[in-house]
Formats: sequence, structure tokens, C-alpha cells
Amino acid sequence: MKVVNRSLMIEIIRWSLAGVFLLFVAMGASRYVETRRTKLLTAPAVPFPPETARCDIQATSESGRALAPVQRLSLNRASRQDLERLPGIGPVLADEIIRLRERHGPFQKVEDLLIVPGIGPERFRRLAPMLCVE
Repeated sequence: MKVVNRSLMIEIIRWSLAGVFLLFVAMGASRYVETRRTKLLTAPAVPFPPETARCDIQATSESGRALAPVQRLSLNRASRQDLERLPGIGPVLADEIIRLRERHGPFQKVEDLLIVPGIGPERFRRLAPMLCVE
């Protein structure tokens, strides 16, 4: 049996362990991305009637009397500063919303906002009544 240089053996073991570690990290990142994608595509329907997603809806009281129109922010026309005025939306999320709008075209419905990284179901529930799509 041939005697192998001890330092060479240690290097081989070190690089092998590093390779295994990197493999686990890559697998975890891949699982995270797939899980995030699945969550976004299968997000539960948020109780938000489609007719209220339009910007031109007139609010009515319980007795059916017309109230003052509710002012909503259009996702397709809002500037970065307009988006930052919304609760829970800072400069980073405003930039992500605008970037998504520029890359994929205008939002078709308010629920499309769930695709934006950083906007989950809870944040969406708080924002939805203040937003519309034209």
C-alpha cells in the first residue's frame, strides 16, 4: 500500500466537505425558490370582491345611500412617491412594484400584487382596499 502525503489527504477531505456543504446550500436555495414560487401561485383567495377593484366604484352605506367616492390608488399609474405613501410600503417595495409593472406590463387585477417579493397575504389584505387597477 502506498503512503499518501498527510497534507494532501487533509486537503482532499477539506475540499470534499466543502463540496458537500455547497451542494446542500444549493439544494436549500433551490427548495426555497420553488417553495416561494408555489406559495405565490397557490396563494389562497383573499376575500376581496372583484367589483371593488375598479377605481370608479362609488361607496354606498348599508341603507343603499351613496357616500362620497372612495379615493383609491391605481397600481398602473402610481408613481414611486404615491406607492411610498401606502402603509407598509417603503422605497424598496415601491421600486419592486414599479419594476414588475415595467417588465410584465400593467397589473390586470389587484391580486397580482402578491407576485411582488415582500408582499404576502397579510400585507396584501391591508393594502387591497386602498388600491385599484384601471
